[in-house]
Amino acid sequence: MTEGVRTEAPSLGDDGPAPDSFDDSPTSARRGRFFGLRRGVAVATALGGLVLGSAVAGFLMLSYRHKLEAPGASGVTTEMSGLAIYLVGALVYREQFWIATTISVASMLLLEMKEFLEGLTTKVAPVEILTFTKFLV
Repeated sequence: MTEGVRTEAPSLGDDGPAPDSFDDSPTSARRGRFFGLRRGVAVATALGGLVLGSAVAGFLMLSYRHKLEAPGASGVTTEMSGLAIYLVGALVYREQFWIATTISVASMLLLEMKEFLEGLTTKVAPVEILTFTKFLV
């Protein structure tokens, strides 16, 4: 084989000429090599997720700011449940269906029992709540 002559078609963003032989030893530097196109797709996917996550966080902050300006008591329950559902979407994408289902069901139960739990905190002494929290941790 002549040196400097490529026998394969180059890929997008290839890092150099193709090797003459494939070394599959664990110490081979070429074994886990990412070509430019794969690297570009990976970076674009990561940046897309970062931009989408930043947009969701921005909308949640805007919603909370609007809620603070409104008269009456305001909490973060809606925003936190929205963030949890956004994270459930990421779990479904990664095929973690049981964890996603568990989080969704637990969120729905807690949101449905919200008024009862708030009423329970007025009936139970703060020391008892602190003791129960220490027990859970």
